[in-house]
Amino acid sequence: MKTIKRNVSFIMLLLFGVLITTLTSCSSDNEEGGKSSEIIKTLKANKWISKDASMGEGNNDHVWVDVESTTLYFTSDNAGVIYWVQKDYDSDLGNNHTYDYEPFTYTVDGNKVIVKTETHTKDLTLSGNYLSDNSGVYEASPISSGDYELLNKISPKTGKCGNSLSYIYYPKTHVLSIYGTGKMKDFSTTNQPWHDLYIENVEIQDGCTSIGANAFTNIQHVTSVELPRTLTEIGANSFAGTLITKLTIYDNVIKIGEGAFFGCNYLKTVYLSDNIEEIGADAFHACPVSETAFSLPKTLKHIGDRAFMGWKIGTLTLNNDLETIGNACFTGVKGTISIPNSVKSIGGLAFEGSFNKVVIGTGLSALAKSAFASTASSGQFYVNLGVPLAMDGCIFSGNVSDDDIQKKWTLYVPKGSKTAYSNNEYWKRFGNIIEDASLTSGNGEATDTDNNGTGESGKDDGELVPLFPQHYNLIFFIST
Repeated sequence: MKTIKRNVSFIMLLLFGVLITTLTSCSSDNEEGGKSSEIIKTLKANKWISKDASMGEGNNDHVWVDVESTTLYFTSDNAGVIYWVQKDYDSDLGNNHTYDYEPFTYTVDGNKVIVKTETHTKDLTLSGNYLSDNSGVYEASPISSGDYELLNKISPKTGKCGNSLSYIYYPKTHVLSIYGTGKMKDFSTTNQPWHDLYIENVEIQDGCTSIGANAFTNIQHVTSVELPRTLTEIGANSFAGTLITKLTIYDNVIKIGEGAFFGCNYLKTVYLSDNIEEIGADAFHACPVSETAFSLPKTLKHIGDRAFMGWKIGTLTLNNDLETIGNACFTGVKGTISIPNSVKSIGGLAFEGSFNKVVIGTGLSALAKSAFASTASSGQFYVNLGVPLAMDGCIFSGNVSDDDIQKKWTLYVPKGSKTAYSNNEYWKRFGNIIEDASLTSGNGEATDTDNNGTGESGKDDGELVPLFPQHYNLIFFIST
């Protein structure tokens, strides 16, 4: 019996390992350029085939024959495909057909053709209709319609995706690689140049500075993405609806666009750039990320609506540069929520979870109704604001009436401002209001006549003090 069958990978490595020779040629630059063009034209006009056959006999009239062929297809001015086929004919084991292929790049130097795969470099010499080295010969043969059908399936797909960015897709590995420099173009959800390709892995090389809007929207076979360290911006909806599970965003990124990773239902691990300044609405909406402790990037200023909705945040640490927090941003928050002094506005349902303590900083000027939704049975709410913020509804929201939730919490206010909070329609709904001398006021001092939370105050003699400082000149236009 035949005891040893050829291993495809071993034969490929053996074949490529022996395809090495050295040839030098000298000519002028113009002569070399013209000669190289002619050689490239010849290479592309043909397929180049090398064949080998072996046979043997075993016991009991057992015979076998192996026929191997390797074909080089030069599909462009600098790239191609190696296609290898082995056909086994065995009287005991039957017939078998095995094939493999691998992309390559090549350059021409004189009559030397330098072929490079991912792991090997080979030097071949062109002479007439033959490419050769010390171990074998590839003979030119006309390309048939069947070859074109094969190449359409196995050859890399290339194109442009920016002024100085290109892409190459490898059908064998389902990898899309983007290379070059600068910004990627923006796309619609159906006109990406790779829209009809079966892509599993996306590799974006260093040099790319931005990912275009809708670049991979709903290309649902994408399971992994490698982002470059040169990236500064991720466009709107760029990876929405993909199947990625892990994401690393390096420190040059300063903006993540709206919906960039919206609906990535398998994205469980995210490493954020520490220099991000803006995260757009729905950027990570519906991503099942779970954190025991989550700290925002140090330079983050703006968080759009629902940016992290669906995450299980755990203990949340907000950064000291943060200015705006949109609607329904954070879910699954536990423990204490400390709003930095830098924060100016907080949207509705901005925080949802089981937190039992909230501390409001001195810079807040806009607080939406139902900004907080906690399942805690009670809690403490501290405000570093002497004048109650104007509200158009209750501060809390939940499964029971908003009034009932707010009554379970105690409000702590700066010294001298209890009366103003007690007279405010919505702030007075806390179960208890206590003055705390450790709190400071970031928006002025309240008085007994400050009943409505507008920020106006009065003198004892009833004379109104102007709301605006005297150095402002206000002009009112009244139309009739």
